[in-house]
Amino acid sequence: MMISVCIYGSVARQRTDELSDRDVLILAPSKEDAFEECSDWQATGWNASFFTYQHFARLVEFQSLFVQHIKLEGRIIRDDKGRLRQYLEKFAPASSYIEDLKDALLPLKWVNPGELCYWARLCVGDILFVATRNAGILHAAGLGRFIYDYGAVVEHLAQAFEFDSAQRAALLALRGIKVAYRARSTGIGVETVLEDAIGALTIVRAAVDRLECEAPKGFVANNYHALRRTELALVKVTDPRELDRLPAEGRLFELWRLICNPSDYPKLRGSGGLVQPILIQPSTRPNAAFF
Repeated sequence: MMISVCIYGSVARQRTDELSDRDVLILAPSKEDAFEECSDWQATGWNASFFTYQHFARLVEFQSLFVQHIKLEGRIIRDDKGRLRQYLEKFAPASSYIEDLKDALLPLKWVNPGELCYWARLCVGDILFVATRNAGILHAAGLGRFIYDYGAVVEHLAQAFEFDSAQRAALLALRGIKVAYRARSTGIGVETVLEDAIGALTIVRAAVDRLECEAPKGFVANNYHALRRTELALVKVTDPRELDRLPAEGRLFELWRLICNPSDYPKLRGSGGLVQPILIQPSTRPNAAFF
């Protein structure tokens, strides 16, 4: 089986701490081959993103900053026939990512930490973490800077948009909330973090909304926002630890598995019929027949 494997992120940068993920990219000719290799890495605690070679070529074509991340910081440990290196040699970033930047900030239209339960507030923190990271990476790239470390991303945004100390601290704190949510940790206090983080990102969004997109690339939605809205609707009424224990049958199991593994981008992009924003009445308990 021909595959390419590349370690990236904080492990590749050799700047890890207790909150760091271990990120690895898997490329293979088919989704089945990629998934097989991915499963082996996940079994040893790695956060694996996997693509077919064809799909990764599309990321190169659309000038995805994920490819730039791999090109600048990735550590290739296997590359059959040099396929990944060939893609990276072809890649050049775009001069503008305004269209993508506006998309990254879309959750500000629908997240509201107001009267949410504990797990839903942690879920909002996770969603805001992703929005902050992506917005910072994209905004910096538009200025010719390519940064991927989360702390550096927050510093970039804080300087560019003149955040106060509470807003800066809140954005940094989102990383810990994200880790706590995904580890299903209890007793994590978020206090005013979410409100201050939303305040900071609202400043960014107000500035970005005034920008005109330059040479649109024909942006293609990948259902990610619909997936996160559905996740938030579910954890408003159900402990995510119960969802983690769903039996392997029914569409809700498949959806929750996709929610917990959004790095399966090819599957996510083709999941329009499965991923739909949902509204669940407070008295409703989701089950395998819900979808």
